[in-house]
Amino acid sequence: MRWVDLLHPERLMAAVLKLCVGFLLVVVVASCFISTLSRMSGADAAALLLVGAFVSVIAYFIRQHRMGRRRPSRSTQGAERSPLIPRSRQNP
Repeated sequence: MRWVDLLHPERLMAAVLKLCVGFLLVVVVASCFISTLSRMSGADAAALLLVGAFVSVIAYFIRQHRMGRRRPSRSTQGAERSPLIPRSRQNP
């Protein structure tokens, strides 16, 4: 989104709506998470956080593996280049 989009009423309202819904979603998820942790004992909460961290690391490595390796870019530095003449200026 560009700053110019905020000058258009429809785009401004869409951006505000997305921002409010996103903020509300974060608050609700955090509230549910905190209420779940408060019902657990200390050891259970620590175990849940460790499992969450472990799953997050595993998901990161799976994502990196699926993206594949980037092909190394070919260096064209020092390559000989010939100029291209536009078609409109070529002699028939």
